Amino acid sequence: MLPGRGFFFLIMGLAVAASPSAAGAQGAPTKIAIEHYAFDPPTISVKAGDRIEFTNNDQIPHSVVLEAPNGETFRSREQLDEGETFAVVLSTPGDAVYFCDLHSGMRGKITVAK
Repeated sequence: MLPGRGFFFLIMGLAVAASPSAAGAQGAPTKIAIEHYAFDPPTISVKAGDRIEFTNNDQIPHSVVLEAPNGETFRSREQLDEGETFAVVLSTPGDAVYFCDLHSGMRGKITVAK
């Protein structure tokens, strides 16, 4: 083996292990699309601490109001325009309900596990 070659592979291994793509693979957000006056999917399960992203794919504004298992309420801006995203992290296990404040028929549920 050439001198320094082992050191090179050690450094390369550390660089790969510390890269955002390697570290972020398991931390990818759970996505909920807002389309055709509905949340898709309307019901999901996540782990406590997971990031949940709502993205408005409709050409009309929507909002997100989320009531967390611990009683806390999260609100997006009053109107999310097409392409805009609202994100939340829920840390308390239980069921969270969410809805669009602008369109009463748009509802969903998130089950948060430990």
